Amino acid sequence: MSDTSMPSLIARYLPVMLISAIATALSWAAAGPSLGLFFGGVFVVTLMAPPLASGESTILRRLLAGGAAVDGVGLVFLVAVFTPSLTVVQWLIAYLLVAMYAAALVCLTHLLIRWRLPRVLAGGLVMLIAWAWLLWPIWLSPVMTETLASVLTPTHPLMGMNALLKHLGVWTEQGGVIYRLTTLNQDVPHALPASPWPAIVLHAMIALGSWLISGGGVSRDRPHDAAVDVHD
Repeated sequence: MSDTSMPSLIARYLPVMLISAIATALSWAAAGPSLGLFFGGVFVVTLMAPPLASGESTILRRLLAGGAAVDGVGLVFLVAVFTPSLTVVQWLIAYLLVAMYAAALVCLTHLLIRWRLPRVLAGGLVMLIAWAWLLWPIWLSPVMTETLASVLTPTHPLMGMNALLKHLGVWTEQGGVIYRLTTLNQDVPHALPASPWPAIVLHAMIALGSWLISGGGVSRDRPHDAAVDVHD
């Protein structure tokens, strides 16, 4: 039986939080307390949450692992409160946005494992889906229309983050590389969402829905869910 004592949980998940904080701090080093920092936090969670979730055997453990990655990001975001870039209220909302996005990735991974996908494949597939979701402004550029953009934009986590932090500029104007990779705000008119709340709500619904579809509950994976790990 796994040890669920507080010292054991801290020992297990504190390194995850530290790695996440270091990765987000590198975003700060590269971009400063700018929009790039907050986008970087979303990217860090995208890289960490699915594989961390796939390495656990219960939904609670998976959420704890994903939450540790979120906490590392949130810790660095909190430092930005001491700069003109962020207020305490904005920090709370940014943290919630990243947390709900991470919860969606974790619960999707959990669902795929319960559907008998090998753990490594489940985590990798969810990460691929997450990157496709984040980067649709780039790869959909050849077929982008104003209508399509208006449908996808309100719930997009990066655009929701930008909606929260409009005073830091618009993402399409953050460096020449992004400007050359997307048609938004160039050939295709585009506006930021009115607020980050649609993105927060959508990802919370994905997390809850995935958990419910998986059967709910907090029990360990069934033996066939982890069989691939044994044979590997």
